Amino acid sequence: PIKARKGELRDIMNCIGCNQGCFDNVFRMMPVTCLRNARAGNEARTELKPLKEKKKVMIIGSGPGGLEAARVAAIRGHEVHIFEKEDKIGGLLNIIWVPPGRNEFKRMIENYTYWIQKHGIQMHLQQEVSVEKVKEFNPDVVFIATGSKPTRPPIKGIDGKNVYWANDVFSGDAPVGKNNVIIGGGATVLISSFISFWRNKLIHQITSIGTDF
Repeated sequence: PIKARKGELRDIMNCIGCNQGCFDNVFRMMPVTCLRNARAGNEARTELKPLKEKKKVMIIGSGPGGLEAARVAAIRGHEVHIFEKEDKIGGLLNIIWVPPGRNEFKRMIENYTYWIQKHGIQMHLQQEVSVEKVKEFNPDVVFIATGSKPTRPPIKGIDGKNVYWANDVFSGDAPVGKNNVIIGGGATVLISSFISFWRNKLIHQITSIGTDF
């Protein structure tokens, strides 16, 4: 309410509707937290204290973790540099918002784009980082926020040229054909199934091999 009263609407950390840490924790009789805002419910323990020494901070990766680390470090007064191998920020956020009903994730990219400009965070796009590059840049602190990769289940033929991941469907890189087999029964593959079906393709879904956990 304070930011809204001051007219600082772009500084409000919007809800992404994930219900992880808030709504679900209420029914588990656990403290309420927030996937989007790490300080929610922990404001007293995560107070942003004044700097004792300004440092040159190098953040590798511009997914949600790297962007939030950059925002907090910049607010505290550090010199912050983000290195990203792609030509835009966001990491997996750029495909997470593609499925219907997930547009809130796109707003996260818009939020961080604004904060990067507001706090003077320096961006280094299309810059893949090596050990030599880190040494050359000579930062005081390095944050490695390069994200994760999906594990490959031990299924015969998994490395075939006609095998794609759900993320490939989201990004439009998977040439969806007439007959498609979806392996898995978790939320991600269900959404990719929907997208494929939405494109008027025939879907077969197999869950007997294993589901997400």
